[in-house]
Order: sequence, then C-alpha cells, then structure tokens
Amino acid sequence: MDQFLSRFTFGLAHKVVTLEPYLGFGGYHVGLPNHLTSIRRWILYDTVEINQKNLLGKINKVMMQKLDEVRGGPRSVQEHWGLRYMYKSIARWEKNEARETKEFLLKHPIFGGFMRTACGFVNAT
Repeated sequence: MDQFLSRFTFGLAHKVVTLEPYLGFGGYHVGLPNHLTSIRRWILYDTVEINQKNLLGKINKVMMQKLDEVRGGPRSVQEHWGLRYMYKSIARWEKNEARETKEFLLKHPIFGGFMRTACGFVNAT
C-alpha cells in the first residue's frame, strides 16, 4: 500500500503527519465510517480534484482492501477502524436517500462495488 500512496505525494502542496494511520486526499479524511458519504458526494457532485486525476477508483480500491483486512482482524482492530460507525452510515443512507438517487448510485461501479463489499461484510457479522 505504501507504493500506491507514494504515487500521490509528488507535487502536493503540503504534507500531513499523523499519530494514527489514515488516507487523506485534498483535505478530506477518508476512513471506513465516512467513505460512503465521500464517494456519494464525489460521484453526485463531480468533484474535479478527484475525477480529473482519476482518484475515485483508486481511493475506493484502497478502502475496500482495508475493509477486507479489517474484516479478518480482531474486534479491537474493527473498533479502531470504526466499523460500527460504517454500519450506522450505511443504515442512515438506506433510510434517508431518495429512491432515484439510490438506484443511480447502486448502478455506479464504484459506489455499487463498495456497497456490495460493505453490506456483505455487515450481513456476515
């Protein structure tokens, strides 16, 4: 994963040093709990920084890998990465999203792929 992320450090305006691991792009914090709302926003509102550099698929791939990794980890790892909050985010999205928007997003390969991975994980626990 370090090789993947190192490709994004060239040409950035600033560097972020953290005490805990996270994925950050363009001032956004990307984690399991907020990934659903982030990719929703990036798809619906065509975020130039993400789409222009073709980052959406790459970010989603890393997050799905992290989800698979966390899935096999102990409860402490699941708590650390916020799976409980990811479940809440999915439930809130399912309850509050308009039907037309839901249908559109679930047909999108990136959003739909994440939801299949995430919901498969939610249903498996």
